[in-house]
Amino acid sequence: MREAIFAPLGMRDSWVGMPPERHAAYGDRIGAMHDMGADGGARPYPNLDSAAGSARCVPGGNGRGPIRELGRLYEMLLGRGERDGARLLTPRTVEALTTPNRVGLFDETFGQVKDWGLGFALDTARTRGDAGATLSFGPHASPRAFGHGGYRSSLGFADPEYGLVAAFVANGTPPDDAHARRARAITTAIYEDLGLAGG
Repeated sequence: MREAIFAPLGMRDSWVGMPPERHAAYGDRIGAMHDMGADGGARPYPNLDSAAGSARCVPGGNGRGPIRELGRLYEMLLGRGERDGARLLTPRTVEALTTPNRVGLFDETFGQVKDWGLGFALDTARTRGDAGATLSFGPHASPRAFGHGGYRSSLGFADPEYGLVAAFVANGTPPDDAHARRARAITTAIYEDLGLAGG
């Protein structure tokens, strides 16, 4: 990951499996994640945020780094596989990743019907109008928007129609419905603040 993706894109502080010595060097730059239970309490995830927890290589759930660096990955995809002269993918590969491949099927993980490309959620009309939809990029996103979230805490996406890349992270993981509302409020505000709503 570091050699093939992170280094060429300048994602110097991004990791999937962070060495303990890097964890120690980052010090208080390591953000602490909290489980926001239905009771409103906030309990830390000590096993996740520890040096040992960060060192595990878990591609589906242990990515760490500044959220702005995740934006670089989406900028590369928006650039049809290239960013700042570094070509990581061919335009044809990006097209394959972001074209509907699984359509109209119930997603067991997210508990709803969700359309997917090859690894990216797609914001089709099926989810864009649903206020409770998980992995929706809000009511103003175009049908070409694609991206993915991180466990009830973060979301990164690109919208080719508007030339937009956005990524955000929160340090609390509320229940699914609360996170869906939070994400929808943030994505809605992004489009509206940039004057892209209703375009």
